[in-house]
Amino acid sequence: MHHPIWDLPTRLFHWLLAITFGASWLTHELGEIELHFYAGYTLLGLLIFRFLWGFVGSQHSRFSDFIPSLTQLLNYLRTGMSPTPGHNPLGALSVIALLTLLLAQVLTGLFNADDEGSEGPYHNLLAADWVDRIGEWHALLFDGLLVLVGLHLLAIAYYQLVKKQGLTQAMLSGYKPQQNAKSPPVSHKRALLVLAISIAAVVVVVYLAPEVKTSRYF
Repeated sequence: MHHPIWDLPTRLFHWLLAITFGASWLTHELGEIELHFYAGYTLLGLLIFRFLWGFVGSQHSRFSDFIPSLTQLLNYLRTGMSPTPGHNPLGALSVIALLTLLLAQVLTGLFNADDEGSEGPYHNLLAADWVDRIGEWHALLFDGLLVLVGLHLLAIAYYQLVKKQGLTQAMLSGYKPQQNAKSPPVSHKRALLVLAISIAAVVVVVYLAPEVKTSRYF
């Protein structure tokens, strides 16, 4: 019996992350700052979930399965052969870069503030010049994320149209064409536990903020 390469929690994370990132951009552009905070907190929860899931999820969702060594990366560039049916080495580096920049984007948002009254819950902890600096980083990180997302979409189009590998379909169904995982499916109870921990972590982060008006954000 074969099982999907991408488990359901990983697939849900992928699509929810894309939707929430888009919502974060849109709410900022529309000046809906309270909704922008909601989007940011949701992103933080999703990232915490993915970090934990990278250690306790199914085989091909774990960092140990797809983060390549230098030898594996060079071998892939030379032969095109991936050491795992999950993310290939270049795809794995793209995933790590996206997750890292997204986390940095969310964390800088917690300390950010601007002249229009948009204040992250932890901005009071920093001097004004540091808040301004973090605001600049927040904007630069978003520009970097747009570049990475663009490259990600181009890579998907290349694998979809040129190499005829349905990566989009795989992230919907969990199966890659002509490839099947051998590991058993992960327990959904474990996924729910990790989700609960992630939500609790976000709530703690917000409620521990100095002088934060919790009714404004929750």
